[in-house]
Amino acid sequence: MKYEVKISGPVSVELSADEVTSVKFISDSPDDANARSSELTLSAVVEGKILFDALTEVQSDKLAAWAVKDHEDESEYATVEITCTGADATVARRVTLTSAFLAEYNEAFKGNSSVGRFKAVFKQVKTKNAAFTVE
Repeated sequence: MKYEVKISGPVSVELSADEVTSVKFISDSPDDANARSSELTLSAVVEGKILFDALTEVQSDKLAAWAVKDHEDESEYATVEITCTGADATVARRVTLTSAFLAEYNEAFKGNSSVGRFKAVFKQVKTKNAAFTVE
């Protein structure tokens, strides 16, 4: 499976299949029975490689900068489109978070390697859950 991530809004990021190693989609609600239907959280976890190449811009740099922004203002929300493609180039799944914020971001580097790792957790704003799409 190959993954591509396109983010548009306060940041413009395109993570290629070479950079994204795994994607997880999560639909979660509190265990409290009274809140299960009204407190649904929709999120996507994207993990990948930070590829340092002198000829190209490091896309994860933009994620790191966005991660430290205040997400209280609606102008900081982005559209995050994640496409999962099979070996035969058929789109297996396309998920779009229409009003997403970066809830968690971390990077890890080891030794003298020119490749790092990142993990980004995107969450859909709860009041915009109806706009979340899955194809």
